[in-house]
Amino acid sequence: MKTLNILQSLVEIDSESKKSNLPLIYFIKEILSCNGFKIEIQRIGNKANLIVKIGNREGGLLFSGHTDTVPVGDGWETNPFKLTKRKGKYYGLGTVDTKGFLAVVISIASELTKQKLKKPLTLNFTFDEEVDFLGAKKLLISKNQQPDLAIIGEPTKMAPVIAHKGATALRICFYGKEAHGSNPRKGINAIELAVQFIISLQDFVGKEDKMFNPPLSTTCVSKIKGGIAINKVPAFCEVEMEFRAISKEEQKLILTFIKEKAKKYNGKVEVPFSVMPFYSSVRPENIKKLSNKKPFAVAFCTEAFLYEKYNIPSVVLGPGDIKRAHKPNEFITESELFQAEKQFRGIIQKFCF
Repeated sequence: MKTLNILQSLVEIDSESKKSNLPLIYFIKEILSCNGFKIEIQRIGNKANLIVKIGNREGGLLFSGHTDTVPVGDGWETNPFKLTKRKGKYYGLGTVDTKGFLAVVISIASELTKQKLKKPLTLNFTFDEEVDFLGAKKLLISKNQQPDLAIIGEPTKMAPVIAHKGATALRICFYGKEAHGSNPRKGINAIELAVQFIISLQDFVGKEDKMFNPPLSTTCVSKIKGGIAINKVPAFCEVEMEFRAISKEEQKLILTFIKEKAKKYNGKVEVPFSVMPFYSSVRPENIKKLSNKKPFAVAFCTEAFLYEKYNIPSVVLGPGDIKRAHKPNEFITESELFQAEKQFRGIIQKFCF
């Protein structure tokens, strides 16, 4: 299976988000450049996007996949940079998120010739999706792409994802008053203020949308830092958190709620250092062409919100299960790759031939 050979090479190329993705980009370019496709490398520092266009007309289909993976963590039972088969499962860093998707798309594209296409097929290979979506942002700003549909590759079990929650990351600073630890009442404990704020987050009552799992907007306090000595009342405490909202409207409501609660406890919300908007792109005429599986929504974020920003109809679709991503012993199965290959061939036939 050609797809497996490509996946093996992709896994062996270390493209963790903290490292350059150029070796992987040049590997893909080498495979696809022999067919006379229009290929462009958009380089930013030690990273790059790769844009491949097959055919010269307008519209058609676009596949977008990110080339970076999360950093490798502890707990791997196999070499994360070697594709290892065990009982029909192929283990390796990025196999499901999203090198399996990339391997399928590259394999299919390598067999095409531009003369046969009535409408073009475009492939976007981006960087830094696991960090700040910089690659897709740079690509879409500079390129006027208007396909009939963009498929954003993420592990969805090959069922169409038509919405994802919006994610906002915040830093909140709480200010107290220093005092000697022997008489804490003479001070104002900034850590205690932060704790009261964290508890108050439970007061938010939002709407419910059963399309999502979990069906509510969520908050997660993930980092807290404060205090300089065991015998001093801390005058400063910093909290970092994120929230994920089920709609654009609720995203605004939660931010307002957090600012009000922070102010109550002498805290100040810094400018959100990461905002990924809510995404929804429901176009039934396209969904019916993609899968017989029921469309659904997810809590994780994807590049789809950027395509929506540029009025490009999009859907999230790819092989594997997101539950295996971002953890040791990530894997994809041969049957999942085969299903994706078969399904994507059918989709290309409907949109490009």
